[in-house]
Amino acid sequence: MVKSGVFNFSDNAKIDYEQIEWLDADGDSTADLLLVSSSEDVWRPYRAWTIRLFLNPYELKDLKTANGLLGVHLFDINGDDATDVCLSNWKLDLGFAGRGTPRLEHIASAFLATESGWSARSSFTEKRAVNVDKINSFVSLDTFVPDLTGNGLPDFVELSDSGSLRVRQFETSGENMVSVADSITIDLPLQALESTVKVEELNGDVVSDIIVLRRQSIEIYMSTAKSDR
Repeated sequence: MVKSGVFNFSDNAKIDYEQIEWLDADGDSTADLLLVSSSEDVWRPYRAWTIRLFLNPYELKDLKTANGLLGVHLFDINGDDATDVCLSNWKLDLGFAGRGTPRLEHIASAFLATESGWSARSSFTEKRAVNVDKINSFVSLDTFVPDLTGNGLPDFVELSDSGSLRVRQFETSGENMVSVADSITIDLPLQALESTVKVEELNGDVVSDIIVLRRQSIEIYMSTAKSDR
């Protein structure tokens, strides 16, 4: 083995590396490095996040994001055969300084691929907030998932206020922008106090299926959609 490169990470005690992953982010069949770091400054109400993508030949791309619990997903959400960067950001507003009850806030956004990397501004931003005292279930799931609806593109997944799993498609708009459709394509009641939702393609039909992991059981929902591709 021959050493071909060295990545020096900061030894600052206030920096926490949340995700280090090798993947093909730009579609050139070579390995790229995804590095997600956050601040551990306990005096901040929210944690500051930084996303860096080291591409072959190790070009650095930075994306500015909100603060909180961040999930990074790489999908082609507009069908142009280029990988887009999708972010799912959760943060807890504790309601200090008389601002009311604590709220859990979710912000989802996506940065589309360009010829030189990724757009500096997100193509869309979806925001949602719920009071902590109104949360009656805990369900772990990804916001951006592989195709569940058969159109050949990833889908947007969220929980409704009643606890059902809702799936919406991405739609293109003017000037090569993408947004999340208002209409709901799938509305699946979960009725679970605690569960984990996984999305996997199980039967070889190219369309993903839904797996619900409960404390004492596993439920599988096979998609009936037909792939357009």
